Amino acid sequence: MNVTVNNTANSSYFGHTSKSLLTLWAACDLSSCIIGSFASLLVVILILSRRQLRHGCGLIIVHSLIANLLLCAISFVISCALLYRKSIGLGAIHPHHCKPIMWLQMALRCAVNWLEVLITLNRLIAIYFPHHYRVSSGKRVTAWTVAGVWLVSALYALPAWFDVGAKYALTPLGHCAIAVNPDNLGALNNVFGAYLPIALTAVCFGVIYGKLVVRKRNPDARDKSGSVKRRARVIPMLFAAFLWNAACFLTMPVTLSSSPNVFVTEPALVLLFMTLTVLGYSMQPVIFCVFNKDYRAAFASFFNKKSPVGPSEGKSSGNVTRLSATNQPTKTRTSESD
Repeated sequence: MNVTVNNTANSSYFGHTSKSLLTLWAACDLSSCIIGSFASLLVVILILSRRQLRHGCGLIIVHSLIANLLLCAISFVISCALLYRKSIGLGAIHPHHCKPIMWLQMALRCAVNWLEVLITLNRLIAIYFPHHYRVSSGKRVTAWTVAGVWLVSALYALPAWFDVGAKYALTPLGHCAIAVNPDNLGALNNVFGAYLPIALTAVCFGVIYGKLVVRKRNPDARDKSGSVKRRARVIPMLFAAFLWNAACFLTMPVTLSSSPNVFVTEPALVLLFMTLTVLGYSMQPVIFCVFNKDYRAAFASFFNKKSPVGPSEGKSSGNVTRLSATNQPTKTRTSESD
């Protein structure tokens, strides 16, 4: 969480709040973390176990969901536990312990944002430059770009460990947060970690949808082979996830820009923003399954394995086998170009 740590905040605010309500808040956030962890792990398994989902940007999505999984299963659980521990009078941890906790969280959040940029760039190249797509989306290129995102994200979160541009500190409410310095380095921290990747992702989606609209309205530019339609199949899913994440993540910086001292006057808003942050990550894999029929089909078949091959399925499977045997080269080229 990018919040301003102010030691003059009303740390006794939660003393006037019912412990049952705080317990309810903690239970809701932890439930969201459990759902997000389970859903992220499930979608990762679905993608890795099905060749159709692995093609295109599938492996980049896997890395994004792994970061999601670590945030929901580790980082956010720790944050909720620390705040609840202080609110019920059990005391707070030592401030030095916030450094590894917040370094992990900020590195993972930065990785998610930039992996989202890679995913949208992958789709943009697939639609605008289809002849170069197989090269740009090859295993070696994907591995290097994803590894670069992980490395840069880890380095991005490191300066705040040494109080450069920002610092990881313990708030009066008992949880850990990043306090961004009011200087150029502090501004660069916010821009690179959040605002720049979100802006680039938005621009990529705008360019992609512009191309799709032009193709739809221009009969001469229509995709006769169906390759563009295939490659654009995941775009509504990715766009819905992007809008959800932006709505959850941008609420806090927009609020702080209009009311910088809002956490001092209303410390309970921290609970709301923590919940929005958790929901932003935990609901992303759910959105994937809701907005994409391939993910829905994979999800349904994963939980409906009563019999591997039924009477009607055997016939259908035989037809598919014969078809693939006669048209194997064409099918392989098509799936690899997705």
